[in-house]
Amino acid sequence: MGLLAALFFLTTATGAAFAGDCVIPDWDPATPLTGTLTAEECTLRDMIPGSVADSQVRPYRIDIVSRGVYNFDLAAAGFEGILILTDTRFRQIAPGDTRTAATRFSVSLMPETYYLLVIAVRGTGEFTLSGVTEDPSTCQVKDLQPGAIPGQIADGACRLQHALPASDQARPAEIYRFQTSQPQVFSALMESRAVDSLLVLLDAKTGSTLAVDDDGADGVANALIIRSLAPGEYLLVATVAGAQTGAFNLRVDLAGPQACDTREINPGASASGQLTGADCRLLDVVAGDDRENRLELFRLRITDPGVLTVEMRSNEFFAAALLFSADNRLLQSAVPLQVNQPARLEISLAPGEYLIGAAHAELIAGNYQLQTRFEGIRTCLSESLPLEGVVSSALGTTDCRFQDRVPLSSDATLIKPYTVTLEKRGLLTVEMTSPQLDSYLWVLDAENRVIAEDDNLGGGRNARVSVQLNPGVYAVFANTTTVQTGSFEIKAAFNDPAPCEAPAIAPGETVKGQLLEQDCALRDVMLADGRGTSADIFRLTLAAPGILTLDLSAFTFAPSLILLDSEGRRIASDALAATATAGVSHLRRELPAGTYTVVATATAGRAGDYTLRSGLRTISAPPE
Repeated sequence: MGLLAALFFLTTATGAAFAGDCVIPDWDPATPLTGTLTAEECTLRDMIPGSVADSQVRPYRIDIVSRGVYNFDLAAAGFEGILILTDTRFRQIAPGDTRTAATRFSVSLMPETYYLLVIAVRGTGEFTLSGVTEDPSTCQVKDLQPGAIPGQIADGACRLQHALPASDQARPAEIYRFQTSQPQVFSALMESRAVDSLLVLLDAKTGSTLAVDDDGADGVANALIIRSLAPGEYLLVATVAGAQTGAFNLRVDLAGPQACDTREINPGASASGQLTGADCRLLDVVAGDDRENRLELFRLRITDPGVLTVEMRSNEFFAAALLFSADNRLLQSAVPLQVNQPARLEISLAPGEYLIGAAHAELIAGNYQLQTRFEGIRTCLSESLPLEGVVSSALGTTDCRFQDRVPLSSDATLIKPYTVTLEKRGLLTVEMTSPQLDSYLWVLDAENRVIAEDDNLGGGRNARVSVQLNPGVYAVFANTTTVQTGSFEIKAAFNDPAPCEAPAIAPGETVKGQLLEQDCALRDVMLADGRGTSADIFRLTLAAPGILTLDLSAFTFAPSLILLDSEGRRIASDALAATATAGVSHLRRELPAGTYTVVATATAGRAGDYTLRSGLRTISAPPE
């Protein structure tokens, strides 16, 4: 395995973090840079957990402020060097082919923070680094109009990378822009005898890829995209899957969703029907969907809270039962494991109007039967839970279920509901113990939104929740992991949150710290967060509006960053997966002037050294 491939493998497999002693200067690609790579530089093993490579590396931090195509070039004297561009988690962006080393490349970038690595393969010495931004006018994006459009794939000004972010794909392309002001169904067919057609549909604002097709039209050389779209602006890219050039024909259609006939059905009633190719499609109902599965809709009006059960059966195809809100949001779906088995869904509903969809999981027509059942919710009388002492109780077969208290739930486990009243802000701790039950605890707000939950933090099969809350009335559910009955004990306590130091950090400053088991926990510094994970907090003040970037890197745990406003409300967060052993957590946010709280913590509650780096790009005030 070559150096480039080895580096890419390690960074994608383990994540990455800068060692504390590695200096990371900022670099503006508009200004050529001359430097010297010496034997005293950081090595790859200093920067990448798990790497054993001793190659010297000079990292640069690049802050891209406008979307565009950037060209990077390394000229090395006296040593063999290569360039690699990565995101802040060291996932390689360019060169896109990890088997090929490069001293120059062209890549499209969105506004974000990146790292450019100058790596010595052999030797050390002087080097020059330059970056050039391509003139965006060199690639003319065309307005897309429905109908037949002739085109030509040729080596010209437009390339795939002009539309696709974080790409060094230089395939020639034709790029079209269009927008919708209401939900639409979009279709594009690219046909050609000269090239292997490839279509890409993107969100013009975010650059995210919505659909890609190579040979969906005929399985050979033509491309087809069909997708429902929400109002917005989009890009369609006609390019090639191979290296050919030549003419193509593009046929585009943009129309309103196909009307869906809707039948009325009462709670508890049954119905039958037949799915055919004339029925509306799933993509006609759900925005942003590309499934052409046919379905029939039934309108259901619920006047009282209850639990709805829907079963759909067909002897001719795999049935699919769907439930939508009145505004076409998919709430739940169910598909059987085999033909002749019913598709069954169960969900608690508040009064309102809903749509039941009878569909197929495969593109096959046929007859079906639909059966609904509706059961009113069980009466749930809450008991007051004191903030001292132990309450003994039991769960019985006639008790409330979780779904009786929380709408849009399929959880039929039993609960004993309690209310807790807090007179001031502080830390609520609730414990549930039982020799018979696998305990589970929930804390919810006045709107029955879950704040905190736990299964086994009380030790064994006992549950324990500790969460910081504002004054108010909260619900506590004594529950189990499965449907169980039996006795239990529950107790609650209230304490002031632990005092936590919050040193100031200035924009542009780098701080080295260490998460320790005895540090404050997340629940001590954040409202409605019951995690006991160690956390350090910092106060950061912006004197003027700007784009704030934060990087938290660690070698011994998976870092997590949380940004709060002056009232303690969460603005943004970024966390590595709990399975990661190291890495970089990154935030980038445009913010007004003010004071903010930065929380440095770990995804999985592990401790160790970390480096927190902040950066700020001031935003100039618009002219009056």
